[in-house]
Amino acid sequence: MRLWLLNARDKPDQLELRKATRDAHRAYIYRKDLPAEMVFGSPLLDEAGEMCGTWLVLMAADKSDVEAFSAGDPYVHAGLFQSLEIREVHPSFDWSPKVENLKEQLG
Repeated sequence: MRLWLLNARDKPDQLELRKATRDAHRAYIYRKDLPAEMVFGSPLLDEAGEMCGTWLVLMAADKSDVEAFSAGDPYVHAGLFQSLEIREVHPSFDWSPKVENLKEQLG
């Protein structure tokens, strides 16, 4: 398995579409029957603190699995994204202690 970064930016002025589709997107990305598995991620925020994109770190055998995962995302089906980039990332440091209690650290 390898790690992949999916980085997507919303089309301008699509916050309401994002909000309307968010529950379906979140249900989708947590599924275990997909060709890629989410490790972690979050919405991207603009300067006003509003959601304007998505980044996910995914575990998958190859890029085509990430592309297949992405193709099924409700955000993609809704036409939310202006751009979507998939890049392989290398776990070159031990990040597990840093993210182990991340939710508690961020409040």
